[in-house]
Amino acid sequence: MSRNATASWSGYSHQGKIALLIALRKINSLHGTPVNLNDYWLECEAHEDASIRLGSAILEAHQVKAKNGSTTISAYTDALKIFEDGEVKYLHTTCEITNWNDLEAHENPYGVVRYLYMDEVNYCPLTSIIGYLDSDVATLLRNEDHDQSENEPHRKTAIEAFLSSLDDKIRHEHALRGQADYNISFSLEDVRQVILNPATPAAARLVAIRQRLYQTFEYFVSELDNEEIEVEEAHEAAVTDALVKIYRLNDTDFQQFLRNINPHTSGGVRLETQIVPDDFFVRDNFYSTFLWALVYINGARYNLDDKLIPSYFKKSSYLLTSIVGVANMIRRHTKSILDNTDIDFSAYEKDFLVTQHYEGSLSAILSPLIREGDEKRFMKMKDLKFIKIQDAIDTLNEAP
Repeated sequence: MSRNATASWSGYSHQGKIALLIALRKINSLHGTPVNLNDYWLECEAHEDASIRLGSAILEAHQVKAKNGSTTISAYTDALKIFEDGEVKYLHTTCEITNWNDLEAHENPYGVVRYLYMDEVNYCPLTSIIGYLDSDVATLLRNEDHDQSENEPHRKTAIEAFLSSLDDKIRHEHALRGQADYNISFSLEDVRQVILNPATPAAARLVAIRQRLYQTFEYFVSELDNEEIEVEEAHEAAVTDALVKIYRLNDTDFQQFLRNINPHTSGGVRLETQIVPDDFFVRDNFYSTFLWALVYINGARYNLDDKLIPSYFKKSSYLLTSIVGVANMIRRHTKSILDNTDIDFSAYEKDFLVTQHYEGSLSAILSPLIREGDEKRFMKMKDLKFIKIQDAIDTLNEAP
């Protein structure tokens, strides 16, 4: 099966990490020199996928190709022929190119070279880039005599903080401008300051969750590649599109989406106070419930409404969640959902919440716990019902 739709997202995610890596390495190479880092700029999606600029001069231009399994030069020669910018032009690949030395001059008219990640290593698998980033963040912090240079959680937060800023700029520019007018750039001093003083914990947590979301997507792709699940190509593209749209939500909307799919754990919880953000996202739960529904429901249309509630509709609405749950937790989780003032399911009071194991009316499940006088608190969702994911799939896929 073609991986066209999935490869585009792989490239998008990997490209941002490569951009940070080349910025870090330029900063580290300039350490101890009298230059002003405000004069140097990291640009994305302008001169190739990423570039380093000094004034109007493009010092380095970088193309990033996330083509897993493309190990021969024929997969890259088209890109080499349109690669014009940069005093030095680099090609990044996620796998080894076995016949690079066979490249002829007419196939590489602009003298593009492979990017060297470490001695004699000129490719970087998707799973390796974080290790390179961590090493260069550590170098920058040591150069600055930073007291957190040996603190791995701080380094991880710093990486996530920059990627969060980059994601924000990319989403903003994609939403408001045409590609020719994109302005996705940071001075190297901006990058340095983010690493030295990472952003707020909430922003860093959201980047970590976005990364988990992407890892869930990668697992979905690996199951397709290994033929553990079978999906028509058009449906694969629809699943990918749904996940990409979630990934690219702005931070406020993304956090609300996470609350909506985890209504049993997110009520009253502030993301910035969480060391581990499991109240908002658990990868296995998301995969086995939310993503499983996306993959196997093909008889109804997926929708993400203006309140960031994902659902399908067939006579009733079926709201997707990441709730797995076990039998002895159903009352506790039901109470948490009905008490959760950070979500608004009021428009779906007669509909269904799709879960892994739970079923039945929320009011009926909770009725033994409702104290006298409490009934009004539960009125707006009195008819909302749990449904097991397989039952939802079967119902939504039934012929009209």
